Amino acid sequence: MKISYKHIIVLLFTLLLSSASAQNLLNTGGAKSEGMGNASVTINDAWSLYNNVGGIARIENAAILVSYKNRFGIKELSTISAGGIVPLDFGVVGLSITHFGSSIFSQNNIGLAYGNEFGNTSLGIKINYLNYTIEGYGSKGTFILEVGGITEIIPQLWVGAHIYNITQSKILSGADSDIPTIFKAGVSYRPIDALMLNVEVQKELDFDSHAKIGLEYRLKEKFFARAGIQTNPFKNSFGLGCQAGRLAVDYAFASHPVLGISHHMSVVYTLRGKE
Repeated sequence: MKISYKHIIVLLFTLLLSSASAQNLLNTGGAKSEGMGNASVTINDAWSLYNNVGGIARIENAAILVSYKNRFGIKELSTISAGGIVPLDFGVVGLSITHFGSSIFSQNNIGLAYGNEFGNTSLGIKINYLNYTIEGYGSKGTFILEVGGITEIIPQLWVGAHIYNITQSKILSGADSDIPTIFKAGVSYRPIDALMLNVEVQKELDFDSHAKIGLEYRLKEKFFARAGIQTNPFKNSFGLGCQAGRLAVDYAFASHPVLGISHHMSVVYTLRGKE
């Protein structure tokens, strides 16, 4: 195998991003979330399959979802996600498939989720199989468990929490924490139907916590504007969304202070629902 400078740069870049937070490379929970600074632990929509599995319990109609995220204009740092959610008599099930990277270095994940409602609280659990592949060195994988829940305290106030890799699974047996364990908790205030303000804290073991603030405002019946910020490091993001019948299309871009701009687009198609 002939190794070029491009191979080296892309491999180092992806390994650097991966070491910072392996889950974030694969967790493309829809452009709606991205536009709100990823302050999405309290949102119960189709992208809860990625953002907080507890949220899928409130999904009433089957849906298909697809997402594409490009980081910093480098195609080798892109993530493609797809999934489906199906409500059943005994709860809601979901399947997610995600790919990050290129033939040089890639991460792939397939997840199976289940959620159910208990009064004002929705709970969910998801089991993932995460696989790392490096060209010339083969691949390794492991199973990862995540759990989450969302509760409606009062009609205008929601709280949510989510833990990724609660079992502290590892790809390499001798590594300390090659797959992060991440805890998220947040509050959502929705004073009117057209406005949502989310505040969230995320803590990864062995790293400092960081805060997220996201805002969504419905401009018209089917159009949405979003903005968000994150700390540590500081990042800001903006987004737009459109709902047309059973089809929802969202776009967002996020700005990193050093690395530049990332673009994110996602689509959700409801299979059964009101036109």
